[in-house]
Amino acid sequence: MDAEAPARRAGVEAAARDLVAAAGDRVVFALNTLGGLNDAAMATLRATGTEPPWTQGEGMLSYPNWWSSPNKAVQMPSLLAMSDSLFAARGPATPQLRVVLTTRSATAIVASVCEKRNFGREVGGCATEVSMLVLGAAALTAQISALPPPPAAVCQHFEFEHLQGGDAATLDRLARFLRLDDDNLANLARRVNSKAHSTPSSAGRKLGAAWRAALASDLSRGQETLIRTCVNHGGERRGSTSR
Repeated sequence: MDAEAPARRAGVEAAARDLVAAAGDRVVFALNTLGGLNDAAMATLRATGTEPPWTQGEGMLSYPNWWSSPNKAVQMPSLLAMSDSLFAARGPATPQLRVVLTTRSATAIVASVCEKRNFGREVGGCATEVSMLVLGAAALTAQISALPPPPAAVCQHFEFEHLQGGDAATLDRLARFLRLDDDNLANLARRVNSKAHSTPSSAGRKLGAAWRAALASDLSRGQETLIRTCVNHGGERRGSTSR
């Protein structure tokens, strides 16, 4: 038996409900349900009588997913599964998958995961942790490349620092891309700035400037390839504004 079949069925059923609810809209967009609706999604899946095949927690839609697991390097979410669920639902509305790609400065990520929160401690070291993030960027690049072509699936890139800083032009572009009203946009902005989502961990040792720069350079190259792939899939170049 396919261990992921119940999860796929639950995904299709959830997408079908969303399509019916949005039947009056011209476009349906998909958001990261693993962020705000994770508990409800897992309850729906367990109601089928099947325990998820993974055991380290559900995590977020990050690459890799979750932070303390011996299988972390291969725990990648699947945009293709989301896409398949959406288009298999065949609701009354015309579906469109809109992917919001957010990336953070590679230098800031290295400082965070190696020095501030020391995630590398659990996987064999800082370099191993960063290599997993590079692998995650490559996995997401491949998934975006394999999505249905625009306009069925489109992607736009946003820099996390601009969202976190409340940059008006960035938030306006995000609101128009996802068709968010003022209340939903304000709620999203609060979530991005919330300290409640920070993952607790002990601090790691300080990295030398050359070592930090080398790790950040490796990750940055993976990010740039990922961003170009998103832009080529119906997105826009950083700093541009859609009309």
